[in-house]
Amino acid sequence: MPDSTSEIIRTLITTVITTAGGMISAYLINKRRSDKQTNRSIGIGAFAGVAIGIIVGITLAIFWPTGDPCLKARISAPTGTKEKAHAATFQVNNEIPVSWTPPSGERCVMTVQSYQEGNPVPVREYKNVVSGTILDIGDAGSGETEIKIWVEGYNTPVDEGLWVWIK
Repeated sequence: MPDSTSEIIRTLITTVITTAGGMISAYLINKRRSDKQTNRSIGIGAFAGVAIGIIVGITLAIFWPTGDPCLKARISAPTGTKEKAHAATFQVNNEIPVSWTPPSGERCVMTVQSYQEGNPVPVREYKNVVSGTILDIGDAGSGETEIKIWVEGYNTPVDEGLWVWIK
């Protein structure tokens, strides 16, 4: 998956900072005490470390951009509906341009699949497709057709459930 390295790095940094925060907090609390370590001071140090880790983790999640921008792409053509019951309203020819728009205008290479008659197995699959490519989606027959786009390496579609009616 394209962004798994970024997620691993983020997790490791958060873990290291949390551990360091706990160790520093426990050291500072115990340094101030003249008696031996107590369970209470260790608990306070651990709590402080977890709090530091959570704050850093939230900060990283907000300000460290991760993920493949193509995962946020949405189908922009053909015009269709998210409601299967309204597919007949959106009639298209066999050969149609299939387009998608990622939020920042990136060039995303996708897999396009079409499904018919409620079948969970795609009737057609086109790999390494760029936005705007004309595909013969209707070569499997006319009727209600669902179009999904996928980023290679991910188990869930980026945009699913665009229903059209192939003439």
